Amino acid sequence: MADAKHRVNIYTDGSCAPTNPGFGGWAYIRVENEVASHVVTGSEPDSTNNRMELMAAIEALKASEPFENLCIFTDSQYVRQGILTWVAQWKQKGWTRKGGAVKNLDLWKLLDSEAGRRNVEWMWVKAHSGDQYNELVDQAAREAALLLSRGGHPRLGEAITRNSPQRKNPSQISISLCFASEQAKSENSTVAWASSTSRGGLSTSSYAIQRDASYLSCVLTAAIECLASIQTNESVHLLTNSFFLQESLQEDFEVSKFERQARKDSEVLSLREELMSEVSRLRLTTEYAQDDSLSTKGGLLNLKTLLDQEKGRLHGMSA
Repeated sequence: MADAKHRVNIYTDGSCAPTNPGFGGWAYIRVENEVASHVVTGSEPDSTNNRMELMAAIEALKASEPFENLCIFTDSQYVRQGILTWVAQWKQKGWTRKGGAVKNLDLWKLLDSEAGRRNVEWMWVKAHSGDQYNELVDQAAREAALLLSRGGHPRLGEAITRNSPQRKNPSQISISLCFASEQAKSENSTVAWASSTSRGGLSTSSYAIQRDASYLSCVLTAAIECLASIQTNESVHLLTNSFFLQESLQEDFEVSKFERQARKDSEVLSLREELMSEVSRLRLTTEYAQDDSLSTKGGLLNLKTLLDQEKGRLHGMSA
């Protein structure tokens, strides 16, 4: 058993909503020394409850250091019995089971690999029994699935972090947007982006990957999503490493270096109009920063690292 004094408790959950199978969401929260640090969520457009339960555990383990003592609380007997009993039996039979193929084999192999490199205790908690952290991740996973079902983008991760440092102007909302692309930004490719929105002591961060996507469209869509949730007349400062986004927010955008490229894609111009509609509601200031300064000034260093790792993983899968 892990040493409780230095143990990190992690609560995980997965859900499909409004139907199963269907749009899926997963969530986990880390609790160390009785302090809950943050909730992380993700989503997929076509999944099942069981796959999302597995994904929550996998992502929680991937975000943990190998030397940590972990105790994972799950309300899924499928996950707990699987990792403690069934996986060993399946591996002895060449990853097969008596009834035939192992369902969700890809995720079981990932979970086995991640758990095998860590000291993990697996605990079952009854769902909807009043456990505050189980209830929290249950709600977060369901909300992630429902957001996707309503037209949101599939999310690889989203975090809500409390006790962030106070800013000089606590009434101002600060948004940082970081983008990366595998190929030339004029071509469709895998585009990664991360955002961080902060005011006072509360900061929310998210990141996403879109495959075979237009870089310009992704930039504008991400900016629209960040601004759409902000109330009218709020003061907002936007920091970004996208020169295109910085330029598109200027009134003389039509004569900018991106005009010809943007006009090749009618969606870009339509999204730009939608973005400016959001901007017109707000008191917005903008700032451009290179990748290295953005990670410091915008607090996106960890997210940017995760994005680079995900890009590398996707590149390896396609090689």
